[in-house]
Order: sequence, then C-alpha cells, then structure tokens
Amino acid sequence: MWNDATRTVLFELESCETERQAFEALIRYAGAVGADLLSYHHVEPAKPGREPVAGEFTLVAHGFPDPWVQRYEASDYRRIDPITAFAAYQTRPVLWSDIPRRVRLSEDQKAYIADLYSWLSPGDGLAVPLFGPSGRHGYGGIGWRQRTDAWDAVKIRAVQSIFESFHLRICELRLATMEVSSKLSPRQLDILQAMARNTPDALISEQMDMRLDALRIEVSRLLRALGVLDRPSALLRAQALGLLEKV
Repeated sequence: MWNDATRTVLFELESCETERQAFEALIRYAGAVGADLLSYHHVEPAKPGREPVAGEFTLVAHGFPDPWVQRYEASDYRRIDPITAFAAYQTRPVLWSDIPRRVRLSEDQKAYIADLYSWLSPGDGLAVPLFGPSGRHGYGGIGWRQRTDAWDAVKIRAVQSIFESFHLRICELRLATMEVSSKLSPRQLDILQAMARNTPDALISEQMDMRLDALRIEVSRLLRALGVLDRPSALLRAQALGLLEKV
C-alpha cells in the first residue's frame, strides 16, 4: 500500500498544473496511508534587499474543523504555534504530542496546545519540516483523529519525502508565475546554460572571455532579474520559465 501510494502521488505531483491539484493529490495520499488531517504552510521569502511583507503566508488545511482553521488565521496562531516553530529547526518529522515535552512553552503556547487537543484528542500527527529555494521553506502537518498502528522510521521518512516533493512542486509553480524584473540578456542566458551544466566559474569566464570578477557581478544581476537569492534557485526558476530547455 505504501509503495503504491508513493508512486501514485509522485506521478500526480509531477503532472499537476495548479497548487490546488497538488494539494488534492496530497489529500489522496494521506487517505491511502491512513491519515485524515493535513496542513501546509508556505512562507514567501524576503525579496532581495527587502523585509518580509506581512501577509505573505499561505495556509491550506484538510480535515481540520472550520472554526479551528478560522481561529488559526484570525488569531495569528502561527506566531505562537510551538509545533511549527519546533519543526522549523528539525531535519526529521516529530510527533505533535512530543513537542510540549521537549520545549518550554509560554502561557500563550500552552493555551494553543490546549485548544488544539480539545478537539484532536486522542489523535496525533507529524510535524514535517520543509525546505525550498532561497529560504522558501514551509511546514507540513499530517495527522489522524483515530489510528491504532504506529508508523516506523522508514514510513515516516517516506511521508517526509512526499511532503518535500509536494513543497518543491508548489515552489516550481510559484516561481513559474513570478514576473522577471527585466529581460535577460543573451550573455545572461549563456551563463544560465553554463551554470545548468555545472560548469565552474573559472571555465565560464574563460569561455565567455570575461574576468572572473565581472562574471560574478553578472551572476548577481542575473539573480536579481530572476528575483532569487542563490544559484540553485535561479536554475529552478529558469527551468520553470522554460529557459533551460536546450540544456
């Protein structure tokens, strides 16, 4: 069941064209592995040279009571949520119920946990840290109201890999719709192609008859034009925009 569900959702994520389609594929996966609660947080990274803009936050949920989701957004629970805060510093998923035992909670956080388990108990779930390009990180929650079997470490890693694949697909879809601040020059496109081939900077500068410092200045301009902060993000963005089709 697990292997079949994994293959199915990976295929669906690869072919989906909207964020809604991607989340619906994740819902079907959750159902196939015995979970009935899903949540996903996506925080837009700060643009180069700017502070994060309030409101650049996406929350998508499935299976949670509507009043709870509305309260989460209206009360700005994400700023006190100890589950998402703890997950952000982890590399592996962690049970929601374990977090209050592993960190010292403020009074607001204790009230949040009490509110959550007032309707969730005896259920539980996993907090999944998600990592994306240019600080485009997120949080995934997958849980259950009732479940008898325990997921072993391999199954938990499988869940994490599916969530990460989902998150990266969301990143791809968003990067593809972002406006490019200026048209890329032929030289910048050539640099992109060389970067996609993992060509070292020293060789790129030699091939393009540029000084190494001039190349790095041009790369910085390229990143700004694409609205990203690092080279991996530039390549991901360029792929989403169809600029690397000939590589």
